[in-house]
Amino acid sequence: MAVEFDIARSGFSLRPATETDVQACRMLLPTIGGGAIWIVAVDGRHNLVVGAAAMLPRMRRKPPAGPGMAIHVIEPCRQAGVGGSLLDELSAAAATSGAQALYAAHRVEIGSAAMRAWQWMGFVPAESVQEHMLPVDQFEPQLAPLLDRLQHRIPHNAQVIPLY
Repeated sequence: MAVEFDIARSGFSLRPATETDVQACRMLLPTIGGGAIWIVAVDGRHNLVVGAAAMLPRMRRKPPAGPGMAIHVIEPCRQAGVGGSLLDELSAAAATSGAQALYAAHRVEIGSAAMRAWQWMGFVPAESVQEHMLPVDQFEPQLAPLLDRLQHRIPHNAQVIPLY
């Protein structure tokens, strides 16, 4: 059964996410892990989640300090103030924890649709990431002795966790 949304007519409300919202939050923002502060936007007619925002628990230490965050609003409810309202709620929550800025929780590619969406909400790039391809065979002989010296300091259950 298809659901028609008319946010301009029915309005929406914001609230902290509850246990009943977990599935909707995971569908809207599948890459956000546990421990985040979640806020959902609920459509006024159907009482369905039409948007979600999450603020990560860790702060970026590099000035200006602030947490990573993510927002997603379903297509038929975009450009109706839902994303901006979610952002306002996250901004208020971040300010109470001492944040001076908000950052995208994941790297955003320059020129992408995601970047245009962030810019539409008033964000500007904080820094850029440069990627380089380096031939491993040139660096392995230099790095191997260092790894041998540090091997006893690395816990056996250590994991490599991607930053983005």
